[in-house]
Amino acid sequence: MLVCVALADASPPTTNVVVEKDRWRKVRLFVSAMLAEPAFNVFAGCNTNGVKELALKIMEGERSTQWMGLLDHIQPVVFIWEFLLLARRAMDGSRDLARAVGELLFFSVGTVAEALSKWEAKAGEDAKTFRDYWKETSPDKYQAWLREQGVLPPETDLSCGDQSFDRVVVQADEERTG
Repeated sequence: MLVCVALADASPPTTNVVVEKDRWRKVRLFVSAMLAEPAFNVFAGCNTNGVKELALKIMEGERSTQWMGLLDHIQPVVFIWEFLLLARRAMDGSRDLARAVGELLFFSVGTVAEALSKWEAKAGEDAKTFRDYWKETSPDKYQAWLREQGVLPPETDLSCGDQSFDRVVVQADEERTG
């Protein structure tokens, strides 16, 4: 609730309904992902130590000019950095809001680590083998895996010249797999 009240006062006034809806969509998505429907592994592709550093700076009440340089750590998670950009002025004006946002980020990073730890303790060997197999991926590895599963190469009824044949097969595979 504090987030909503603070942002209502901090956002520049607008008469553009689309802009107003977009602002609230960012708030709703952030709150939903952090609290209501926690997104597992939301920080995949992020430097989690950098995310923790960002969260701590926000929690400590540093002004946005101090922590904006750390947004690169969270950039793969678009809805979070969009929210932080939208909320930064309100967070600068409210230590409680900044602490709440920072705590949510910090908690979420820890939740992922905790969930992975629990998964590691309970997962069967087959699940761990599957995970280890897919740590490194490539299109060729995926194609080989498909063949191991008995998935036949794609067939196409398109007619094409010899120079286009390989591309037509790739396109048929793309259509088949979505």
